[in-house]
Amino acid sequence: FILSVGLTLLYLGYGLVLAAVLTSTRRIAGPLTPALAFIGFYSYSIYLWQQPFYIYRASFPPGVALLLAMGVSVASFYLFEKPMRTWLNSHWQARPPM
Repeated sequence: FILSVGLTLLYLGYGLVLAAVLTSTRRIAGPLTPALAFIGFYSYSIYLWQQPFYIYRASFPPGVALLLAMGVSVASFYLFEKPMRTWLNSHWQARPPM
């Protein structure tokens, strides 16, 4: 049930939350806003680096694996992702739509 109907309902729920946020005319702010902005900005790097730290999380004290994953993610962003984006943007221009 979870792998069929459960995941479908989960994704539909996420879609509804996303649609509600994107169509809201109110600005959503609160104490979690800076943390959510941080995670959103580095999300691709976090996505790339979370798995190795998740696998070996038992090797670290509680919470240390998460902090290490976030630190490596931010470092990876500035060392690899940002320079590569700059290089790609300088060498390939977007083509106008046909």
